[in-house]
Amino acid sequence: MKLAEILKKNAECAFCVLLGHTEISDLFLETVRKIGNALISVRENKEAGRICRQMHEKGLLYGVHADYGTGNREEILNDSWLKRQLPLHPHFVFCRQTNL
Repeated sequence: MKLAEILKKNAECAFCVLLGHTEISDLFLETVRKIGNALISVRENKEAGRICRQMHEKGLLYGVHADYGTGNREEILNDSWLKRQLPLHPHFVFCRQTNL
């Protein structure tokens, strides 16, 4: 079942959709905007800025997410990672601890 179908069939619910890929179609974004029950979060990577601009221009609720572990723990837990996300104008940021 496609994601848009799930969102439509469950209009009374709110969803937080964490996307890991870097290509999001305008059709998908417009569909999510019309349905109006989802926050989209993109993985922090070199394409996140472009994708966040797309979502910002469409007036979507969006965020940025990252995994952290021993390799990048200090960067995530001090404010340097968060400060890098602020120019993207996310409504939310999410961090998930992993064993990286």
